[in-house]
Amino acid sequence: MAFARLLRSRVVPLAAAALVVVGATAVADRYPSLRYLSGEVRIGINGNLPGWSYVPEGASEHQGFDPEYRGFDVELANFLQAKYGFDLELVTLQPNDRITALLDYKVDLVISNFSIEGPSGFGPDVRRQDVLDFAGPYFQDVSGYMYSRVKPAWRDDDEFYARSCVSEGTTAEEWHLPMGGVKETQRRCFERFVDRNDVDVVAVATDFSILAAYVDDLKNKGDDLEPPEVWKEGEEKFVREEKYGIAMRENSPGLCGELNRAIQEFLDGNGWDEAFRQELRMLNRDGKKPDAVDSEVCGR
Repeated sequence: MAFARLLRSRVVPLAAAALVVVGATAVADRYPSLRYLSGEVRIGINGNLPGWSYVPEGASEHQGFDPEYRGFDVELANFLQAKYGFDLELVTLQPNDRITALLDYKVDLVISNFSIEGPSGFGPDVRRQDVLDFAGPYFQDVSGYMYSRVKPAWRDDDEFYARSCVSEGTTAEEWHLPMGGVKETQRRCFERFVDRNDVDVVAVATDFSILAAYVDDLKNKGDDLEPPEVWKEGEEKFVREEKYGIAMRENSPGLCGELNRAIQEFLDGNGWDEAFRQELRMLNRDGKKPDAVDSEVCGR
């Protein structure tokens, strides 16, 4: 009996020690990722997309200060800053600059309507996940052709595709350009699309939620450039699903896992819902919020 008590007295401390070792190992495994998410962290955003990342009217008039960006993507960046306590620097990027900005160490992360699946720009067989790692998704959308009822050419397919605008570095570029069309920056595509007098651009190949937020912003501003009527959600020529993730440099499984946990916290708490309510309330939220991150995305 005494031996049994002695044995138990030795086993319990050993088990406790084992738990300490396991806990310490878990912390050690996270340490490089937590160190990466400290100090100054530069996050790439678009910076010119209403609802997603933009400078509100009047905010840029204060010279000598960095502009105060708003938007759904910015809310996610702010959530990460609050969680990890790093100094956040937002860097504006065009869609075709997102990958090179990461590879050239100009930014540390990209949160910019960046679809996990898509072309890399390094050749037809090189995908984004071949050169970057992604955490997420944190948002789900659909892409396709958003077209205007007030412009005449959309009824003829050949004319429609020839007069559809696509921006470089987007997933739409991959499935649209083989059919021809107009190539512009993302912002310029939208400007030409909503210009009733520009009959050379009758449609935009893009993500639905991006364009819907842009058109809603014009309506709210009462812009002289009155936006044409775009077809309501569910009636577009949707081509594919889009899942947005946080991009980072390749071979970052620890950081990717850490950010996946943070995104799941953003989804499960009030972060996602509040960001959507504040910035994307013009959208129908059905199907936009992922139930969970895809743990298999990291390092795929």
